Amino acid sequence: GFNQMFTGEAPDLNKKLKDEGFLVYPRYGWFGHQYKVSDANRQFAAVGADGKPLQKDFCPQAILDNPADPEMGKYFRKAKTMGALQDIAGLCVDFECPPVWCWCDRCVDKFRRESGHQTKDRSELAAGGRYEDDYRDFGRRLNRDLLAEVSRIMKKENPSLKYYSLASASDMPAYWWD
Repeated sequence: GFNQMFTGEAPDLNKKLKDEGFLVYPRYGWFGHQYKVSDANRQFAAVGADGKPLQKDFCPQAILDNPADPEMGKYFRKAKTMGALQDIAGLCVDFECPPVWCWCDRCVDKFRRESGHQTKDRSELAAGGRYEDDYRDFGRRLNRDLLAEVSRIMKKENPSLKYYSLASASDMPAYWWD
C-alpha cells in the first residue's frame, strides 16, 4: 500500500486523507505564464533566448528581488498560503518550468560574471550554443534559489512541514540528472 498523497490546495480533501492516515503534500507547481507583465513592471519581464520579452512571465532574479511587487510576489504569496494549510505534512514542489526560462540582460550579465564566459550574444547560451550546458546549470541554480525561498516561507508558516521535490519522468533526462 501507500500512505502519501500529493494533492492540490484542497482543504476538505486534505483533511479526509489525513483522517484516513495519509501524509498529505499539496503540489506547489510553477505557474509561469500566469503573470501579467504591464508597463509598470515590464523591465522585469523574462526574455526568451531570441531576445524577445515574454508577456506573461518574469525573470527569476526579478521575482527574488521584488517579492513585494503585486505580480511577481504571487510566487511567494502562494507558498505562504499553501504553507498555512491545515492537515498537510508538507509541500511537494513540482518542477514544471524549464531549467532556464530567462535570457534577459540581468541574467546574462550575472552568468557572465559568475562563469567568466564573455559571450557575444544569447545564441551562445541557448540550445545548440557553445555555453548551453553552463547556462542550463546556471538556470537550474536560479530555479533552486526560488525554491529555497519557497521552502523558507513554507517553514516560516509551519516549521514542521516537509519539503519534497518532484519532477516528471520525462523531465529527468533533460535537466535533473545532477
